[in-house]
Amino acid sequence: MYAAGILHEGMRLVQLQNDTTNNLQVRQLSQHIQSKILLANAEIHAVAAELDCEGQRIDQLTQYVEAINAKQTARLTVTSIVIGAATGIAGSLVSNANWVKGIAIGGGISGAGISIATLNPKGKKIELAHKRNLLRNVWLQENNNDITPFLWLMLTEKRISNAGTRAILTNLKHRWIKYQFDGDEAAAATSVNFTNGGIYRADELRNRAAMINQLRVEILSLEQYIHILLQELQPGQ
Repeated sequence: MYAAGILHEGMRLVQLQNDTTNNLQVRQLSQHIQSKILLANAEIHAVAAELDCEGQRIDQLTQYVEAINAKQTARLTVTSIVIGAATGIAGSLVSNANWVKGIAIGGGISGAGISIATLNPKGKKIELAHKRNLLRNVWLQENNNDITPFLWLMLTEKRISNAGTRAILTNLKHRWIKYQFDGDEAAAATSVNFTNGGIYRADELRNRAAMINQLRVEILSLEQYIHILLQELQPGQ
């Protein structure tokens, strides 16, 4: 109730519900409270929808970059095979032993270089700008008016989380460090994901898509508290 700004109205409603002579006032106050709760629910869905759209856009960009990288890897693999075959043919056509060794060594080095490039491709990259970046709010644990006061209070209130010892956004940040950045907090702190934008490779795009989806799920989970509150405000509850 406090987060939705209806604490005093809710307390007043409880008092009035015990007095059967104020049925009209109870209905009016109940409708007023429910309208505020529905508005809070709308805020949840609005931010969740924004994150859903952003997540889908990042997924599409990831697929695009990965498709280009897959083609590049395929070309490198074919080149490696061609070099290997050409080396064998050239070796069989040259009679001088030293030349044969030179061709074999040279071909081996070229093939090895292509193989290494195949295993560790630099990959294509893409520049992405996102001045409004809700992931940064989670990482910095700061709002900066990007998220409504109601939603921010729900996400940062310790009592809202399952354990009640750490806020939802704090738990989320720790999960990102552990799973998206393999426990490397320093690497996470310098990630392009928490800036206004920059150069992304496929793995960074995948990380961004995963974190956006996780934040969306956490925000949607707040709906359960809205439903509980609505039930509690029903007459007879």
